[in-house]
Amino acid sequence: METGAVVPGQGPLSEAVEIRFPPAGEEITFRPTGWGRYLVGAFFVFWLCGWAVGEAVALGILFGPFVRPLVVEEFPRIARSLPEGPVPVPVFVFLAVWTAFWTFGGLGALHTLLRLLIGRDRFLIGVQGVSFCQKPFGRTRMLLPRSGSRLLLRRKDKALVMADGKKQTVLTLGGTETDRLWLLTRLRSALGMGEEIAGPRAEAMDPLAVDPGVPDGWEIERLPDGGIVLRKPRADEAKGTGCALLLAVLWTAGVVAFFAKAGPVPEALSAAGGFAAFLILVTAAVLFGTLWTALARERWIIRPGLIEWERLVAGRTWKRESFRNPGIDLSYTEDSDSDDWFDLSVSAPPLSRRVTRTMNNSTAPVNLARFLAYHSKVTPRIAREALEV
Repeated sequence: METGAVVPGQGPLSEAVEIRFPPAGEEITFRPTGWGRYLVGAFFVFWLCGWAVGEAVALGILFGPFVRPLVVEEFPRIARSLPEGPVPVPVFVFLAVWTAFWTFGGLGALHTLLRLLIGRDRFLIGVQGVSFCQKPFGRTRMLLPRSGSRLLLRRKDKALVMADGKKQTVLTLGGTETDRLWLLTRLRSALGMGEEIAGPRAEAMDPLAVDPGVPDGWEIERLPDGGIVLRKPRADEAKGTGCALLLAVLWTAGVVAFFAKAGPVPEALSAAGGFAAFLILVTAAVLFGTLWTALARERWIIRPGLIEWERLVAGRTWKRESFRNPGIDLSYTEDSDSDDWFDLSVSAPPLSRRVTRTMNNSTAPVNLARFLAYHSKVTPRIAREALEV
């Protein structure tokens, strides 16, 4: 084992880093550091106590009528606290959805607490590549960078991450910033990714000289006149449609249950009055929004000196905007939570339209900006923060 190893130009690695040389290759382990993590851990412990109470109450309401006959003799005090009759359908549906999210939230908080206290990030550099595992409960995975992938220290918290399209995988927050910078260089070398070009050097590169390839998460179609059609795959858009459909089903089920509980529809409408009309209007809006999400699709058509945006509904053009000699701008902002936002837009006054917006990960918008620039022959304006490590 090697700890406190000296890295030329970087100074000594901290005691949070362990380097071993098993037969399989070079094993590097990072542990969390700093007393601040114990304060954060104390907050998570306090929050988890409240989470456990909320979980117990919700589960008691949901399953109390089924459990009560089983515990009434052995645990009469517990049985008295459980509901006797069936839970109304709207209440049951709401609590079921809420409890599902609440449970996942609590499990995520518990995992974060364990990572803060006893977490380990292990990297194995061998002849077959680089694998890493995040303990506890983590599985071993291979680092397989694709075209456009970047290894970098995230601006917000200096975590070592691999940015791949819109996906950002946190590799480690352990050790010090100097430790992570050393590991960044070591992994780039092992993965054959080379040095990250950033800052003024990146700005000096000509984005029109090299075809950047198809941006991750998009698909293209070449037109007979040489134009390029760029759009998101149906599989990605189906995710948004699925979420909208789930919301519509839950909302409609709740409204139907409300009217079923209130009695015959004419009497229910008469009794509920304005509230019933409000429910019907909201339900119609939710169903229309779901249908619109399922049928509408956007695409960009790129030609030299011209970028067009179209919204298609059921395969027909619903709306079109043309940007001649457009400006391609990738801007950077930081919100009150210190999150980095990268906003890519195309403009030709008075028109302006956003292409994509991401948080804490500039890989996707940078690749997309270079793609638009190459095919439109327009030099983009990319914020320095989007190019820096």
